[in-house]
Amino acid sequence: MATSTDLPTGRRFDEVIFTRLASAAKASDSTEQAGLYLEAAHVVGQAHFKPHLQAHARMLRLPWRTGILPSLHYIPGKGGPTGPNGVP
Repeated sequence: MATSTDLPTGRRFDEVIFTRLASAAKASDSTEQAGLYLEAAHVVGQAHFKPHLQAHARMLRLPWRTGILPSLHYIPGKGGPTGPNGVP
């Protein structure tokens, strides 16, 4: 039985589409739109190690590029970051 995580045999990577999506994300004036392009690039590249890694790297760089960084707070004794209301 096939599941949504099963990949077709011999699935080829479409470098042209991946590059267009990544370029559109970089050129986008909207952070939300850039994120959507990167999600699409992630889907195109997820079955292939290098493009998958590149998509994740671009998604992680997006907040730095746009200046929108998540707020993390450290609570002593809890051992890790939490959100604005102290919720992990």
